[in-house]
Amino acid sequence: MNEAVQRWSDRTENDTPIQTLWDELTQLSMQDDCKESVKKFVRHSLTDVRKAAEYLVCISHAFTNAASGNAEGFNDLRQSETIQIKRKSKNGRVPLNHAEISGLYDDDGNLIESKRVTVPDWFYPDSLLRFISAR
Repeated sequence: MNEAVQRWSDRTENDTPIQTLWDELTQLSMQDDCKESVKKFVRHSLTDVRKAAEYLVCISHAFTNAASGNAEGFNDLRQSETIQIKRKSKNGRVPLNHAEISGLYDDDGNLIESKRVTVPDWFYPDSLLRFISAR
């Protein structure tokens, strides 16, 4: 996480864009040796990545301050700088083919409370794993 924060300070909008996927932020924030790194990562991930031409997907099982290592000021940033995708499952293992998205804005800049969407085939864990493994 510290290396990512450093990368964001070195990269510019002129660099080739990259996509990164960060999983299990909730668990990392609970580890004593990661707490400070998680706080730093979360703060910078919501403010520095655009100018660094990096696109982040962060996965957490709860969208709470605890998932951010209790980073100060995160709640305000979370409300204005993130899109949350909530997925449910039939049996605790197999995700449904729809999700609820919040944090979207309409063309006039008004916040849309939530929107139900169909999840594309590539957005399932096994498809993502195959994609990542092929790189």
